[in-house]
Amino acid sequence: MADQVINSNKKLHVVLLPWLAFGHMIPFLELAKLIAQKGHKISYISTPRNIQRLPKIPSHLSNNNLNFVEFSLPHIPNLPQNVESTNDVTHYNPIAYYLLIKALEGLQQPVTTFLETSDPDWIIHDVFPQWLTGTAARLGISHAFYTTSSALRTASNYSPLMSSELPQDTATDFTIKSTNLLAAKVLIIRSCLELEPNEFEQCKNLCVSKTVIPLGVVPPSIQVSDNVSNINDDDDDKDKDKDNDWVKIVEWLNHGKEKGSVVYVALGSEVSLSQQDLNEFALGLDLSGLSFFWVFRNAESYELPAGFEDRVKGRGIVWISWAPQVRILGHVSIGGFFSHGGWSSVIESLSFGIPLVVFPFGADQGINAKQLEGKNAGVEIPRSEGTGSFTRKSVADLLRLVVVEEGKVYRDGAKNLMKLFGDKDLNYKYIDNFVKYMEEHAAN
Repeated sequence: MADQVINSNKKLHVVLLPWLAFGHMIPFLELAKLIAQKGHKISYISTPRNIQRLPKIPSHLSNNNLNFVEFSLPHIPNLPQNVESTNDVTHYNPIAYYLLIKALEGLQQPVTTFLETSDPDWIIHDVFPQWLTGTAARLGISHAFYTTSSALRTASNYSPLMSSELPQDTATDFTIKSTNLLAAKVLIIRSCLELEPNEFEQCKNLCVSKTVIPLGVVPPSIQVSDNVSNINDDDDDKDKDKDNDWVKIVEWLNHGKEKGSVVYVALGSEVSLSQQDLNEFALGLDLSGLSFFWVFRNAESYELPAGFEDRVKGRGIVWISWAPQVRILGHVSIGGFFSHGGWSSVIESLSFGIPLVVFPFGADQGINAKQLEGKNAGVEIPRSEGTGSFTRKSVADLLRLVVVEEGKVYRDGAKNLMKLFGDKDLNYKYIDNFVKYMEEHAAN
């Protein structure tokens, strides 16, 4: 690619188009802010409702280097009007997810027109829409596939797709078939060589025709803004309410809570629980005897066990509105994170040296759980192989093990990884290297 090297002083125009899930949109936005901070122009494409719910942009980037570009999804039969992200689907619904994919694919004409008229140098894209890489190539725009998961997940989940010799029609599952991944010449991964040296080597071996670039883990400490997304809020007028909520949360965390004694519980906004599973989670928290702060999304869809809130009053709180996850994890009283194990949550937790107890539901979460166990930074709640069932006792036992009992190996393991995940200089270096690569290899 030496013939594409250009003057690195050129200010680039970079377009980002993530998949319609906040676990993708927020990491894409974090990257957008960091590139914009280097002086490059960013156009971040999504739908009006999704853009409205993203974290607030720092004033020095707003309407200057970073601009949002809104496109409304086309009408798709059986897709409700206000569904613009996977978060809008209360319970996991493969049909609704497929319809969201179809809706995003339907933005080809307006997005193509925008690309034709705005003259971008780069497009950073996701697994969908499928037509994007072909459009970028036709328009002569450099493009990179951004996987917001680890190198291990990237290698294990997409290894059948990464070989340039593999016939495209061998991937029959539409949910993982990715023309974009096959076509992209540049693959950027939200991880680092210090954490996953062997896994990055595996990715490079699988992607012999691609340039594989580690992005670093992009921990909270190097994000341009520490504002945490409230994916249930629809306007900026609620900022004061968020500040008031944070004051209440801090007061609770400070009140009689010893250092490292509180479990932060957040199983994600898109997790679909059965009522039975919800009961076991709640009763496990109760049985543990630990203090806990439980961010309970979609609470209106469930009922807590009878008498639960009375029994845990004073030591546990069920919080049903917005909560600033990063700030909570950074509080001195937090000693463990009971999580679904999504990569962003893992990064945020380990950035503060907090060990995890994980209950994976899907996507990259199972692989992340195994990786955490392998690095002695977390444990996975065991489930029946046949039914997927688990017990309140296993929840209670593992929470106590990791937070206060003999599981010091996990607490030490998390603190050791904090040196990597929280290393601001190291992670800035990865961002700098990627931006430099874009400056030197823009097609225009």
